[in-house]
Amino acid sequence: MPKGKEPKFKFDLGDVLKDKATGFTGISMCRTQWHYTCNTYGLRSPELKDGIPIEDQFFDEPQLEVIERGRLKEPEPEPEEDEGPGGMARKIKTPNRRVA
Repeated sequence: MPKGKEPKFKFDLGDVLKDKATGFTGISMCRTQWHYTCNTYGLRSPELKDGIPIEDQFFDEPQLEVIERGRLKEPEPEPEEDEGPGGMARKIKTPNRRVA
């Protein structure tokens, strides 16, 4: 892949996808692009087995279909605090002092 070129993916992270062969349905949590083969997606089932999350399963892009778009949204970025030099020390309030 040429430098600076973004990979093309058919599905977004957070989509609910279903494997056409097995019927496994899950939320797309990760995706990979392979040099000589197709894109692969890691699906996480929302179901539990005996109270334990089912292990993520991985499928090739052509055998997947969309059930629901955007089940999981991108997390909102945390507001950044400008700590600057000194880090936490800048947040300590000092008493007002008069210069004589």
